[in-house]
Amino acid sequence: MLHYTIQGKGNTVVLLHGFCESHTIWADFARQLATTYQVVCIDLSGFGQSPLLAVTPSIAAYAVAVHETLQALALREYVMIGHSLGGYVTLSYAEQFAANLKGFGLFNSTALADSPEKQENRNKVIAALQEYGAEAFIKTFYYNLFAPTHKEKFEATIQTLIQEGKQIPTQALIDATKAMRDRKEQLELLQNTPLPVLFVVGTADPVIPYSAVAPQFALPQNTIVHLAAYGHMGMLEAPPITLQAVRLFMGYCWGHV
Repeated sequence: MLHYTIQGKGNTVVLLHGFCESHTIWADFARQLATTYQVVCIDLSGFGQSPLLAVTPSIAAYAVAVHETLQALALREYVMIGHSLGGYVTLSYAEQFAANLKGFGLFNSTALADSPEKQENRNKVIAALQEYGAEAFIKTFYYNLFAPTHKEKFEATIQTLIQEGKQIPTQALIDATKAMRDRKEQLELLQNTPLPVLFVVGTADPVIPYSAVAPQFALPQNTIVHLAAYGHMGMLEAPPITLQAVRLFMGYCWGHV
């Protein structure tokens, strides 16, 4: 079972973090959402306080572990929103366990698979992690997630992320990198799902460019799109407006608007 936190009452939203993160990335979001909803934040396998995957790493395996945890909590219906890697897991969850979802959201994430160039970059990361360990990678990783104009403003936040990131096992980073490298495209899932889909997109995202995500907006039958000038870390760079987007989506999924 994965580590989780749960707070608030009412209809449930499940928040999944991204690569090199843990449930704590959602701390402010969760606290504010919990005034209206029940909020479950989960540490994906190998991150935070959750154990490493016990099977060959894959996005589908991460989703299964999330599902087993939610079932153990006797939760049967919820909205799921995933940041970056968490978005990939959310898409796999929607593919495998759609009956449990009222809707799902991609928060600075994409339904595209890695390009060959990106896959090669993942291989280089894996090789570096295997040779040098996690610390050297962690020291520079987070700077590449924020919009260029935000790096100085969020220096203290980045330093906190680095300190937390140093606690992540090297094997967890290798497992997740392999899973992201090998994940499949999920455009067909977006096109066929009857569920509402939220896209939270930073137009200055240096990791998953707006231009790559924008064509996906038209695929689902029911889409809500939030755009603003931030990078890959919308919950930290622009918390009021991204929180509002999640609140509106929750209201839509549960029929409150």
